[in-house]
Amino acid sequence: MKVSNTRDVKQNNLRLVKEALKEVPYGTKNSIANATGLSLGTCNTILNLLEMTGEIVETENPEFTFGRPSKAYKYNADYAYICCVFVKHIETPSRQPMCDVCYAIANLLGETIEENTVHIDEYTVETLGDAIEEPMKKYDKIQTISLGSPGFYFNNKIMISGSDTMDGSDPVGYLAERYGCEVLIENDMNAIAYGVHTFDKSVSKEDDIVVVAFFKGRPPGAGIIINGKIMKGHTHFAGEVYKLVYPEGDIEKLVVTGDEGVINAAVTTTIDLCAVLDPARIIFTGGAIDNGKLGIIDSRVREVIPEGHIPLLTYGPDFEKYYIWGLCAMALK
Repeated sequence: MKVSNTRDVKQNNLRLVKEALKEVPYGTKNSIANATGLSLGTCNTILNLLEMTGEIVETENPEFTFGRPSKAYKYNADYAYICCVFVKHIETPSRQPMCDVCYAIANLLGETIEENTVHIDEYTVETLGDAIEEPMKKYDKIQTISLGSPGFYFNNKIMISGSDTMDGSDPVGYLAERYGCEVLIENDMNAIAYGVHTFDKSVSKEDDIVVVAFFKGRPPGAGIIINGKIMKGHTHFAGEVYKLVYPEGDIEKLVVTGDEGVINAAVTTTIDLCAVLDPARIIFTGGAIDNGKLGIIDSRVREVIPEGHIPLLTYGPDFEKYYIWGLCAMALK
């Protein structure tokens, strides 16, 4: 991590100590210094500060046998909570737009305290705020709202969200003013990809990955992780793979023509991602593609991309879990 001034150095040292304590049941000044590479004096200063704020608490040192015991600390996971929120659009026979607001309350170790789904008939910043009012009042420890959204947030506006009532609005400003806490926002696919990168133990942290979602009847989207970071692009438009040129035709028509249309779209998407990004792994999710289609996609990609440059293609069934993982992980960072 690049640090450029004294404030950055202090913030980086604080992050190192907190992350070290999150990884172990307890830590002493010496063990934290060894884990972080920081001096004993720096660790002592930071530990005293964190103990004073309540973010860490003193605990029993099981290694103490005789003499003066070294103080041991453990991370206080319940020091603050995060409210992770995203909206799921529901298809109805009448084509009337309806949504479910899904939220999870998590502690500072990413452990879920509560999760729930609230139905709303119209997706606006006001109805979004109403949907999370109960948990926001219930848990006074919530310090951050981590919001996921289709499309992207740029210049304080939601763009291409798939909702006319949300495009051009500022949910970050609205929720921050309404609830008086920090509000983060991230594109849905970026959050899903970051969740997979952070919490999925089958994915190496060293791998560059792309998560591509094909939802039934909807254009695909992608989240890209390069060198452990979300690749957003100059205007946060990276990952909008539905704008690729699909030889078979309009992507919106292609994905509603059944399995063959989805496979054709997935093959084109994979080839383009290989040629431009060369990822180690592409993870498909979203329901329209499953394990049974991966072999077909892989064989057709091999007709175009040379052997040795084919990424591992896998399927991740639980995109909602990855979504919550990602929103939580971004808030924890």
